[in-house]
Amino acid sequence: MTAKSFNEKALNQLFKHNLPYCQAVDESYIIDIPVKETINGDLYFTCPFCVNKRKKNNNPYQNSKPVIHFHGKKLGLQTPHCDEPSKKYWKLPRYTFNLIEHGSAPYVASKF
Repeated sequence: MTAKSFNEKALNQLFKHNLPYCQAVDESYIIDIPVKETINGDLYFTCPFCVNKRKKNNNPYQNSKPVIHFHGKKLGLQTPHCDEPSKKYWKLPRYTFNLIEHGSAPYVASKF
């Protein structure tokens, strides 16, 4: 059985945020997410899928903003905190976030 893959809309969103992904052994996907640190040492990042405002039909408003997720103090693989409406809108397969230090890889370098 093959894993459900990202659809074109979700792939465009990952590309827009410059986020690479790979398929894991358990047929889920791992998305590399650059994180920053608060003064308390908590890690946070801007989610590529969650937004703050949605219409009744689950589509995001044109002026909706991305949501920031907080993930404790540990880098590495973490379960995503994305809400169900976001998962349904993007038709996401099973995935996890790989939290990496911001600016630690060439693909998360500064935006031009």
